[in-house]
Amino acid sequence: MLIIEELVEGARYSSILESLINDLGCIKVLRLNYESDYSGYVDIDVLLKNKKVFSYKYYYGSCSGCDDWEGRGLEHNQIMAEMYKKATIFSIKEYKAWIRMNNHFSLMTKLDIFNKIKCLDIKMEIDKDLFIL
Repeated sequence: MLIIEELVEGARYSSILESLINDLGCIKVLRLNYESDYSGYVDIDVLLKNKKVFSYKYYYGSCSGCDDWEGRGLEHNQIMAEMYKKATIFSIKEYKAWIRMNNHFSLMTKLDIFNKIKCLDIKMEIDKDLFIL
């Protein structure tokens, strides 16, 4: 179980995102970028137990005038459903291709992501019985 809310310094709606990705079977955060203030965003990619990658970015504001979900009066489950619906779910192969194509990621970010995936791939090969997918 990952504690996303702490990783993003309590960014608004991060507890809902945390519930969602843990319900989906999150294993590891592959990439995380955020701004946590009165308004901000969370941009996250996580590896799931089913060998898929959940990728999602959302923005939030401090009031109903600048926060879409608050403005529409959405509740926890409605926000979670919207997060899931708007997220991208990649296969590992698709995710690697997407990362390679994205010019807004630095080389170091790309290398870090590929190293995380490579380490997990090696762990899965060496320890198939202990690594439950």
